[in-house]
Amino acid sequence: MVVDVKGDEDAPQRVYQRVRGFDDVASVRKPQFNDAKTVAIVFVTPNSAPQDEKTAQLVHRLRDDVVPAATKGSPAAVYVSGLNAAFIDIADRIIQRLPLFLLYIIGVTFIVLAMAFRSIVISLTAAIATILSAFIGFGVLTLVIQKGYGMGLTGLDRTGPIETFVPPIAFAILFGLSMDYMVFLASRIREEHVHGLNTTEAVEHGIAAIGRVIVAAAIIMATVFSAFILTSDRISKEFGLLLAVAILTDALVVKMTLIPAFMTLMGEKSWYIPRWLDRLLPKLTIEPPHEGEAGLEPGVERRPEPSEA
Repeated sequence: MVVDVKGDEDAPQRVYQRVRGFDDVASVRKPQFNDAKTVAIVFVTPNSAPQDEKTAQLVHRLRDDVVPAATKGSPAAVYVSGLNAAFIDIADRIIQRLPLFLLYIIGVTFIVLAMAFRSIVISLTAAIATILSAFIGFGVLTLVIQKGYGMGLTGLDRTGPIETFVPPIAFAILFGLSMDYMVFLASRIREEHVHGLNTTEAVEHGIAAIGRVIVAAAIIMATVFSAFILTSDRISKEFGLLLAVAILTDALVVKMTLIPAFMTLMGEKSWYIPRWLDRLLPKLTIEPPHEGEAGLEPGVERRPEPSEA
């Protein structure tokens, strides 16, 4: 705890006196001043481990109870610092901005995919499928890190909370990789479709052409992220486990199984886009047809007319 005395040299001692009687504190050192006696540090060591929820509760207790009581009627300012306090502050800021974060990445992805594939069905399916893969990754991470199932395989010796900033950062990485796989898959299917195949046949030919590439890419990325589990750092292990599971799930289960099955069931409705949105969005062709095929001009796509809305 850092105390800016601002003329009140008794403030650090008041902080020390209030903290020393806490049951969840292993030790607290007497205030240590700088040479000018303007700043003091009070070192507080909790009974619990750094990743223990009780440690986070102690940080909140120091900020909500000790600091206001020790500085009441005083110009002194007290700051609870340290690695745990920094992680809590980072987590609070991430949670505060999480809705904007999700709206941005999902919204931009939806617009870009709708521009590329002229279909809101594919755009929405891509976003929902990625969220599904992320939830599976979060579930496995919770089972291992917090519940202890298979924890020995990760090299950890005790359960604990998941750092709050891990899921949002991992989700952003996963979303980017998942959209890459989705673009590979959907662009190949769409190329077959604009060349004259119906949706069912286009899905069949598209999966046959690009499926092995997606699976190989996912296995490579999962292997790389799995290497993080071999490190001694707990946070690196969490990132590695979460991303490896989520990427394999996304490629093998979602991209290679669920999305092709869904597009086959939807048929030509997979390419639905309202007329007003089709007119509004710029044309962005990822996989243009080959020149001279089926009487088409180079770079001109043959696709079903968008539905009225």
